[in-house]
Amino acid sequence: MSTRCEAGEIKINASDLVLSEHAEITSISGNITLNAGTGDLSMTVETIIDAGSTVNISANNHIVLHALGNINLENIVSSAGNIQIISDGTISGDTISADTRITLQAQDRISSFTSEFSSTEAILMAGNGIGTADAIFGTDIERIDLQTQSGDIFVTNTNALTIQDLRFLIILSG
Repeated sequence: MSTRCEAGEIKINASDLVLSEHAEITSISGNITLNAGTGDLSMTVETIIDAGSTVNISANNHIVLHALGNINLENIVSSAGNIQIISDGTISGDTISADTRITLQAQDRISSFTSEFSSTEAILMAGNGIGTADAIFGTDIERIDLQTQSGDIFVTNTNALTIQDLRFLIILSG
């Protein structure tokens, strides 16, 4: 799949949306909106989404994204499922919201989200820290699992927060 728009907006709607290897969606000056409707959205490592403005991704069920480099998420929403983002670089963004669980895994750093980070639970794993003293990672969640190989963790939450090993729960619920 290859879609390119010099000027204007790209909207793709499907009941399940899979962006397979070497898929490329480019809008030079407009927004890109991917909507998986009542299904899942998944993107493999070799997929490229390049927008001159904003990338909006929404699905009723699960969203899975894997990037070889840094990934900046603008507006990622799963109304009845999980979101899993894996980056070989850093993860940053504006809004990410899931009904059940958000999993962010970055080989480098997870930066703070500027607008909203909300879900029932979150797993944050980073090689070089989560948030910074100047940009604390703000969340609105009930349970969190935090892991970093080096660097500090700066997290704040709007309500009561339970810190627990949620990765263990994944294995048991399989």
